[in-house]
Amino acid sequence: ERDAPRDARPSAPPRSFDERNAPSRHAERQYTPPTPRNAGESMFEDDRPASAPPQRAARGTDDVGMETFRIEVGHRHGVQPGNIVGAIANEADLESRYIGRIDIRDEYSLVDLPEGMPRELMEHLKRVYVAGQALKIQRAGAGDTEGGRAPRPAGRPGGPR
Repeated sequence: ERDAPRDARPSAPPRSFDERNAPSRHAERQYTPPTPRNAGESMFEDDRPASAPPQRAARGTDDVGMETFRIEVGHRHGVQPGNIVGAIANEADLESRYIGRIDIRDEYSLVDLPEGMPRELMEHLKRVYVAGQALKIQRAGAGDTEGGRAPRPAGRPGGPR
């Protein structure tokens, strides 16, 4: 059969198509205008009055008092906030929603954690490494929380062209 010419092969009977009896594929569909995919897109719709952006929900720390701690890893070590959150959340078995503000300075960082962290846990976190540095976590002193990063200069980064 492979060597037979195409014309010699059995062919399917010709199909008949009656347009009058064919169901319309589009008759059942109705147009529905697209809906915004998220709250941010809804702010740009023309048919609604402009409104304030939605308020973010609290992170669930209202009932927990926070305390600021100093850790010995900073910008100079190449640390990112996610590195700090990941290390503390994993090593302390603490949900990330209980880790508050993170202020990364050049030589160290400040992290808000729930008050009353157990001493044994704090001793363990002192020996945890992030970005190649031991955290050496301790309660932040008055001198630690002062200053901070310098504000960004106004205008383009790198100055005018």
